[in-house]
Amino acid sequence: MIELRNSIFGFHTPLVHCEQLELKKGENYVLLGRNGAGKSTFLRTLIGEIPILDGKALIDSKDSSRLTVAEKSKLISFVESKAPIADYLSVFEFVALGRIPYLNPLARLNSQDLEIVKNSMELTGILKLSNRYIHQLSDGERQLASIAKAIAQESDYIFLDEPTAFLDYSNKRIFTELCATISREMKKCIVMTSHDVELTLAGDAHLLGIERETGNLVLYTSKPTLEDVIHKIY
Repeated sequence: MIELRNSIFGFHTPLVHCEQLELKKGENYVLLGRNGAGKSTFLRTLIGEIPILDGKALIDSKDSSRLTVAEKSKLISFVESKAPIADYLSVFEFVALGRIPYLNPLARLNSQDLEIVKNSMELTGILKLSNRYIHQLSDGERQLASIAKAIAQESDYIFLDEPTAFLDYSNKRIFTELCATISREMKKCIVMTSHDVELTLAGDAHLLGIERETGNLVLYTSKPTLEDVIHKIY
């Protein structure tokens, strides 16, 4: 579980304030907020890329700022808004990079690693693309490969920074439904930032919002209306 206590997030100056919040494994969360509200900063603080300005951010009861690289690589996966284009790296090889935290520098993937990679690709529907090169894929296919890599990493927490930004509506729906399935069936905690308000409200993810006036990070216990979201967040 992720626990936030009197936490302030920002890059030099405060952007996001959170008095108390718990994000649980097996649950899927979507974070909404204006441009510049601090959505990416919030995620990048949780993965240890940006220091927290004040308060605590605990991941499995451990201070996120004190996790070692080895601990974070097994605990946390991060998917960028635009999936990387890796020339001449096959989809299977790209997804297999998720197994690196479990290998020593000279080790090869064993049969268990290969099975995990295969299962991750099956779950995301890209097994048929195994031998294609990453740079040959569409934006949607590359994002599916990125989340397959995150699944292969076997981390309990998956953070996604606007992963649907470059996808068409059909692929956005597929991607968000896949995240809901992964969190529910694999007991992962998934936190995804987004600007797709209507799609978020139509789904079954828990809604997090950075309120416009205060910068407070709020977990909505029931789905607000579109008008409420626009008024309070945008």
